[in-house]
Amino acid sequence: MPDAQPVSKDPVAAEHHGLRPTGFTYLDQPCELGYHCPTCEYPLEVDGEFDERLEWSEYNAFIWCRVCNTDYPSALCLPGNAKRGIDIFHQTVAEVIDRARLVMWSDIETWHMAGYEIPRPERCEMCRWLLATSAVAGFGR
Repeated sequence: MPDAQPVSKDPVAAEHHGLRPTGFTYLDQPCELGYHCPTCEYPLEVDGEFDERLEWSEYNAFIWCRVCNTDYPSALCLPGNAKRGIDIFHQTVAEVIDRARLVMWSDIETWHMAGYEIPRPERCEMCRWLLATSAVAGFGR
């Protein structure tokens, strides 16, 4: 296995999912948890040893394949386990939405602290969505 460093760049993954925190040692590698590259064809295990081509990506909710140098959403890397892939997908989308809410609330609070008022927030589509979903999720005031 070549000793490659993650070089795949996915600006959309970085923007939507954020970067994974650094400085952690992961107890289990993706291959040990049943993840498999959706592009490469290889056995997950050979003579009792896992194929370690997959690593946790620098992006949250993604896995990086060192062979094809691509970051894949982890939900796509679970062949034969569609239920778990769907659960991971839903969890990932929920985390992205929560992160967006936090950023929006932060912006609104910044505007308010700077003396700006949002005139008639009930007419703003984003404000209506933010206020409606934040009350359910426990965000905001």
